[in-house]
Amino acid sequence: MKPRAAGAWEAAQLLATVSLGLFLLLPVVALFATLSWSDFLGGLRDPLLAPALRLSLVTTTCSLAIVVVLGSLLAWRVARNPGRLSRWLEAVSQIPAVIPPAVAGVGLLLAFGRRGLFGAFLDRHGIALAFTTPAVVLAEAFVSAPFFVQAAIASFRRVDQNLLVVAGTLGASPFRTFLRVGLPLAAPGLVAGAAMSWARAVGEFGATILFAGNLTGRTQTMPLAVSTCGPPRPSPSSWWSLRSSSSSSCGGWPRAQSCRARNCAVLEIAVARRIGELDLRIDLALGRETVLVAGPNGAGKSTLLRLLLGVLSPDAGRIALDGEVLFDDVARIDVAVEERELAYLPQDYALFPHLDVMRNAMFGLAGLPREERLHRATEWLERLGVGNLSRRFPPGLSGGERQRVALARALARNPRALLLDEPFASLDPVARRELRVSLRGWLRSWRLPALIVSHDPADAVLADRIAVVEKGRVVQQGTLDELRQSAASSFVSGFVVRRD
Repeated sequence: MKPRAAGAWEAAQLLATVSLGLFLLLPVVALFATLSWSDFLGGLRDPLLAPALRLSLVTTTCSLAIVVVLGSLLAWRVARNPGRLSRWLEAVSQIPAVIPPAVAGVGLLLAFGRRGLFGAFLDRHGIALAFTTPAVVLAEAFVSAPFFVQAAIASFRRVDQNLLVVAGTLGASPFRTFLRVGLPLAAPGLVAGAAMSWARAVGEFGATILFAGNLTGRTQTMPLAVSTCGPPRPSPSSWWSLRSSSSSSCGGWPRAQSCRARNCAVLEIAVARRIGELDLRIDLALGRETVLVAGPNGAGKSTLLRLLLGVLSPDAGRIALDGEVLFDDVARIDVAVEERELAYLPQDYALFPHLDVMRNAMFGLAGLPREERLHRATEWLERLGVGNLSRRFPPGLSGGERQRVALARALARNPRALLLDEPFASLDPVARRELRVSLRGWLRSWRLPALIVSHDPADAVLADRIAVVEKGRVVQQGTLDELRQSAASSFVSGFVVRRD
């Protein structure tokens, strides 16, 4: 940008900042400037202050609890299940934000009043809501819910999907994943949304007065008390009531039985899934060996992993592990992610950033006594050479250290098979070569069925066998030497000769 244009841009920003700042600040300064100590003390002695403040504290706390609990669950569903229904739910949750408060009060009265759509039913059972303290809570919850829900949806959408998938592969139920991973990572946004929702409930007036009335000690919150005791024209004495109110606290498929641990495993894969232009049809079987799934970008390698994990369901086919069916469209079996006992290592390793190394390693051992969890996690961290990092947090680890911690976390659960997605993609060349050698030795000692997705020819040294996938099909499989002798495609030819 030219110096003159840059100067104009800076001047525009400064002008906008000063203008808006003064506009927001001057009314507050004017109110403070007109407030005297006599007005302040007079406000404290007002008989309406204590009951209104106490009621506002109770009702806004209750409404905030309702909004946070129900709003968090709604926001989680909308954020994690994109689709037409989620879009409708998101739109519906914002309706109170565009309705004038007075209109909202009329709507609440028509819905929950004695002759309302639902209120008449309640009235027949001796339950009255309108013009009661619960009516204040409902009015405040109605008008304040959009502020929390929108912030919660945005926060949950920012949670890395890989972290949730990995939590499932570590045996965490959907609720535990939400509680231990989703909520902590979205917490800053949820707190901000809750603060905005509470602030809106504190100042609520229109919906409350129409639906709940203005009864001292029963429905009169601080904003209503201001309108009751304030003179027709603004004066310094009316400022105390307003100041008190604004600074107070007012205001698919059925699930199969759980998988059982086995000492040996064979992974059988026969699946079909169409996603956009990709028509994936894979037939593959693994014994106690390592198979490298190679192929160009967009061939369906990562999609295959998601089908095995249960994150995606095949359109048709069958997946079995050691004779136990994980998916079968004919038998209508689809085992949950957390019950498949598959260890998964995504490209970025998906360590939980809010947990230290030890708690990451212990995450998948929730059903064990604490001593056993600590022993098993420590054992695997030590075996993989990162035991000394147990109190460090993921952001302070190198790429190689993160990989070892993620492997320790996955293997501490004694999984029945291991799935790795581009395990060296985020490492520098030196670390990549060193860890490739280490992982090769580990895989041979563990003797788990292991599926490694990669398009890097150098990763072939890890595998007992290579399966090449192109356009959703296995076009060739065999040892590296067998592929060299008879390449089935130009990709295979290039893959077997391009190695580090």
